[in-house]
Amino acid sequence: MLETIKGKSGGALFGLTPSFNNYVLFYNKDLFEQYGVPFPKNKMTWDEVLDLTERFPSEDQGDNRIYGFAFGANTSTISVLNEIAGTLGLGFADSDLTKITFQTNGWKQAVELLVRAMNSKAFYKSSDSAPGGLSGNVNDFLTSHLFVSKRAAMTIDSYFLISKLQLSQSVLKDSALTNWDVVTVPVDPQNPDLSSKVTVSQIISIHAKTANTRAAWEFVKFINGDEFAKLKSRSTNELLSRSNYMTERDGHSLQSFYMLRSAENKFRTDLNRLPADFYSLFNAALEQEINEVLAKQKSRDDALKSIEARSQEALVKSKAVPPAK
Repeated sequence: MLETIKGKSGGALFGLTPSFNNYVLFYNKDLFEQYGVPFPKNKMTWDEVLDLTERFPSEDQGDNRIYGFAFGANTSTISVLNEIAGTLGLGFADSDLTKITFQTNGWKQAVELLVRAMNSKAFYKSSDSAPGGLSGNVNDFLTSHLFVSKRAAMTIDSYFLISKLQLSQSVLKDSALTNWDVVTVPVDPQNPDLSSKVTVSQIISIHAKTANTRAAWEFVKFINGDEFAKLKSRSTNELLSRSNYMTERDGHSLQSFYMLRSAENKFRTDLNRLPADFYSLFNAALEQEINEVLAKQKSRDDALKSIEARSQEALVKSKAVPPAK
């Protein structure tokens, strides 16, 4: 966390954080054993995750259909590409926001992985029907979650999913998922110790003109200290920067949550740096071109060439629109 905060301010330390956010790969040990698939490991690549995914049933089993992997109910082509690009550290805009580039080896690899995932019947997509509903009923809420309801062998989610799994034990009783474990999210084989899923939600700093300097220092010292971490660990749904009291939860090791260091999600950063009007034009181009690749109407390289050209055009158009008042 110290490295992450310093990275936001040119190497200087202007604050501390008592907690952070992170995602891991959750897996259902019962399903892996049932289908004779080896358990996931820490620091797998997306290729290795898809290797495991494809070993689960691909045929339609009706209401009892099992998926090897599921992100969530809203799993679109773009959302999966975002995840893969984040893992591989892929951006697309230059530093002064004048040129868009997609015709690179990294993006070619990302599209290949995306096509493999979306073409796999063992990988859940939004076009598949999901169980449960959104009636507001707690039971429906839990059963609509593919991993919680034991219909997906793997998912990527935050620390908060553990609370949902605990809730399911009191609501779903004997049918609740209890035999699960976690490993790190997929990593870039070139940078296996980094993850763009590790983020800081709050940084506690002292205002330069505070009239209560000593009290402010004592507050920062307390909220980032060992005593507070010990108290907070008993009831929190956050990961604490001080890991002494965050070693396990309900008998499940939390080591994987602390294993990778934070890396920038360049794909998301580039989107946030560009004009607001760029996104809708870019998103439409990306989705259309990728869907043509999935339908075998266009090659990967031709699609990336078109995405680059259409994104460049979208950039020019969005810059020409006056900013909203």
